[in-house]
Amino acid sequence: MCFLLCYPFVVNLKMLDRFVSAGGNFIDTADCYQNGESERILGTWLRRQPRRDSLIVATKLSQPMREEDPNCRGASRHHVMQGVEESLKRLQVGFYLRQSRQVLEL
Repeated sequence: MCFLLCYPFVVNLKMLDRFVSAGGNFIDTADCYQNGESERILGTWLRRQPRRDSLIVATKLSQPMREEDPNCRGASRHHVMQGVEESLKRLQVGFYLRQSRQVLEL
């Protein structure tokens, strides 16, 4: 989900509310959308949701988040681990490991 930063913050939250009230439950975003701001907006909204467990959130990485850092791009193990950690913080969610049925809290 790529939010329009030219609109007030509350407009983006209302857009998400309307999406869910219309039956939507899958939200796709990426760390590079507005340099992480899309994940931050989505994370703020998610914290307010009473039925958070009914929503599926997907995010992606590989695009550079910091141009000056050569390790901050692509699909290297370092970038994937760092990118996942940073995205989870922005999204304000834990990480569910299906194999061990364990939730890692940030």
